[in-house]
Amino acid sequence: MPEMEEEVIRLRKLNHGLATHWPEFLKHIKTANKVLKQKQSDNINPLTPSAKRRQLSYLFQDECYDASDPIELVEVKAPPSQKRKFAEHMMKAKKNLGASDKRRQI
Repeated sequence: MPEMEEEVIRLRKLNHGLATHWPEFLKHIKTANKVLKQKQSDNINPLTPSAKRRQLSYLFQDECYDASDPIELVEVKAPPSQKRKFAEHMMKAKKNLGASDKRRQI
């Protein structure tokens, strides 16, 4: 009979422990599930290029860039063909910018 009483006492303690700690345990499970779902959604839907650019611009804006810093020109170390393509791209962009200014003036 003393063994039965010990078992009853052990079960009551176990029951009391579950009753007191169960809500906290459930909270941890819910939090873990939220984190897991967030990680899964990040893997399924990676950031679009524009969202990545926005994220980088916020980083750049907040932490690194100070508007009072002087802008330094850096020589591009690239093959001549890439430099030429980049120069053509910049000329087109400049031309398009000028065209839009002209349209605004009219």
